[in-house]
Amino acid sequence: MILPFGEYRPDVSDYEGQTSKNILNVVPQGDGYGPFKALVAYTSAAVGACRGFGYARKNDGSVVAFYATSTKLYLLDNTAFTWTDVSKGSGTYSAVGSTANWQFAQFNQYFFATQVNAPLQVFDLT
Repeated sequence: MILPFGEYRPDVSDYEGQTSKNILNVVPQGDGYGPFKALVAYTSAAVGACRGFGYARKNDGSVVAFYATSTKLYLLDNTAFTWTDVSKGSGTYSAVGSTANWQFAQFNQYFFATQVNAPLQVFDLT
């Protein structure tokens, strides 16, 4: 069953209008709107609650992704789509506070990861 509704025009008054002001849970198509496809897992499951995420772009254009839990730092393997523990010395950091998170930054080929209870980690992306 197809339910017709007007063109999406949030900037037009809906008083006796032939347009729709609010359209939810659809994606635009050439002949109107269609449903979202089902979500699919892209990587393996995270080991713990994410307390920070960052990514860097290498000189060849590829992307490197990192995520952190309260006590560990992980790197995404772009081939197997699994997370590898890259914590300094494969150790565990002192846990961040309940309101603190990891911070990430890139400068040229270097990627920096830090949190309040651990020394700065630097990854050479080459």
